[in-house]
Parts: sequence; C-alpha cells; structure tokens
Amino acid sequence: MAETRHSFAKHTHEAFGIGYMYAGAQKSASGRGVVEAGAGNIITVNPREVHDGHPIGDAPRGWNMLYFDPALIASAARDISDRASPQYEFTRPVMDNVQVR
Repeated sequence: MAETRHSFAKHTHEAFGIGYMYAGAQKSASGRGVVEAGAGNIITVNPREVHDGHPIGDAPRGWNMLYFDPALIASAARDISDRASPQYEFTRPVMDNVQVR
C-alpha cells in the first residue's frame, strides 16, 4: 500500500502489476501511452514496461499493488482463452469498475 505525492522516475518491474487506486489521481507515461488514473480505477503494468508516475493535483494519491510472476499470468490467460501462446500482455492500463468501489 502506498500513499504519496512523490514522483517516480522511469522504471520497470519484472512482474505483472495489478492495482487499485483508492485516493487521488496520477499521470504516467508508459509503453501504452500517457495514462491517467484516479480513485476507483484498476491499474495494470506489464513486465519490463517502462513507466513513471506523478500525482495530479495537490493531494497525495493512494494505491495498492499486487505483483504476479509472468508465468502465472500466462497460464491463467491460457486457461481462460484456450490459447496455446505462452505470452500475455495487459492491453488496458486503466479500468473503471464500479463494482470494485
């Protein structure tokens, strides 16, 4: 769990990241373009995807992230789609799901 006004420089993670923004808002540059997310949004990041993060506005933003091994996500994607591909990629960096709120 993180809650901060800190700006994060460009970096990567070796795992898939899935998170929930519970407060504030942020803007980031990623391999999928400029991304804005706010409270109530689900956020994702792919392994080795270069991204940064900056708060929007004066308030801190808060989020919870879970990180998953790429092999686990690829296996789950195969089970769901019956596809034989060992590769998977999140295509939506921000999702709004009112059921999560």
